[in-house]
Amino acid sequence: MSKGLGELQREIMNTLQTAKESSIFYRGNARQEWYGEPKPIDWKFDKPGWVISRGRRFRLADHVFDLRASLAYLAMKHKAFVYGRYIAPSFDASFSRATKNLVARGLLEALTVIPIVDYMGELDLSSLMELSDGLYFVGAVRQRRFVRAV
Repeated sequence: MSKGLGELQREIMNTLQTAKESSIFYRGNARQEWYGEPKPIDWKFDKPGWVISRGRRFRLADHVFDLRASLAYLAMKHKAFVYGRYIAPSFDASFSRATKNLVARGLLEALTVIPIVDYMGELDLSSLMELSDGLYFVGAVRQRRFVRAV
């Protein structure tokens, strides 16, 4: 059995930033382009990293990544869609196993308290925290959606 990284694991690690910056649509993506003219001065949702989780819209810090963006990006790259829209269950399962092993190896760190740089709406203390070193979103404990490369 190989002790190195698999092909999909290498692709995940190499495309985290690219997937975050891409404008591909995926469930939980809150990035929106403004198509009308003129663009409002305070429009900020066209920047990379805007996501929706637990009903809150926020922008991830630079070193934090949403694995749903990576899944959608790599599924597009591998043409792993069924019915032209949904990610193939086999690719989804492979991606899930690969990320689980990356976390187990210590190459990715699954975050439950997620650093953010901006949010929409009022500060809701049940899901957002403002600490001395910045803003944080409190995520689900058993979820590997938001990660940081170690």
